[in-house]
Amino acid sequence: MEHTKIFFPDDFCERYSADTFPCELQEIRDAVGDKITLFAGFKGDLPDLLDNGKLYCAVPEGRRVIHWPKIRPFKTVVVDPEALPFAAKTFETAVINHCLEFSAENVGFLREIFRVLKRDGTLTAAIFNGTAVDRDKVFGGKIRSPDEIVADISEASFRISKVCGIKKNSKFPMRKFDYEDGKYGEMLIGLLRLLSDIIIVTADKSTPVSERVCVFEERYEMI
Repeated sequence: MEHTKIFFPDDFCERYSADTFPCELQEIRDAVGDKITLFAGFKGDLPDLLDNGKLYCAVPEGRRVIHWPKIRPFKTVVVDPEALPFAAKTFETAVINHCLEFSAENVGFLREIFRVLKRDGTLTAAIFNGTAVDRDKVFGGKIRSPDEIVADISEASFRISKVCGIKKNSKFPMRKFDYEDGKYGEMLIGLLRLLSDIIIVTADKSTPVSERVCVFEERYEMI
């Protein structure tokens, strides 16, 4: 299997820590809460700051380990993004932190995230907005746009529910917006790209038709 080629964002991770984006830390911390969480992608000391005793970290194979969590390192594994070593419906929530924008192809990885989430699981994806910096200088022009990543998340069967924007060193995030597919969603992402350094996408695990039928049959048998 040919693994996804991932650009190594060393300079990005050195510049942008939890102190630089305090709102990002708070948004992700709220999403994690006390849930059984899969955290994918490293940036600074964020995994250590999020640990709730139920946090598992996954480093995509072929990417440099920029920061190995000091807390619970035995719960950190290097994974094939398209074959996660976890059983289906294991996690209550998943956080993908600054990983998708550096990957050439995300849908396979996102489908694996979908698989390991419980039926009512949620996904939180933090995406760095490449239009906010000199892309050629900082990233060599290889960073993917939020529009592309939002499309990948939808293609992997997730239902995007909310998006919000965050500015560098801001103590308060921009207002969270309800997301809708179509022109409104495109305009919203376009607006956030103009105003934000980081965009956080919240998505829910959509229930496939086959699972809905099973639930209906279970309820029918109980009557």
